[in-house]
Amino acid sequence: MVFNIADVEDLLQEVGVTAWEKYDEYDSERDFVSWTCGIARNKVLSFNRLASHRLVQSAELLERMEQEVGANSRTLERQHEALRECLARLKEPDRRLLQIRYSEGVILKQVAAETGQSLQALYKSLQRIHIRLFECATRRLAAWEER
Repeated sequence: MVFNIADVEDLLQEVGVTAWEKYDEYDSERDFVSWTCGIARNKVLSFNRLASHRLVQSAELLERMEQEVGANSRTLERQHEALRECLARLKEPDRRLLQIRYSEGVILKQVAAETGQSLQALYKSLQRIHIRLFECATRRLAAWEER
């Protein structure tokens, strides 16, 4: 929406500062990403009124872009919620393996050495867990869409 990368960085900082300053005005019933996109839209519109180099001049285009980001944000939130529910349903050893690998960033070779399992067995376990999570989340999302 803004041509010059330095201007983009400045606007991004302004959006962050404004969101921080106005956070007490944020209504938690609203989508946070949509709220901050509204701040960004206003900053860009203001900038484009003053700037000599305009890439996006249409408020309608900015509005459509904001709606798309909001829709994508809601979809992503639903996907995260489905994944959280599916993770909670995993058996403790499977959840622990995921935590070690992704939250703690431990490489599988190290896990294999510490547990005595083969590296291939750990990769297979992770593959099975990933498939179960994918299938579970897919079912959850489909069930929510049916409501």
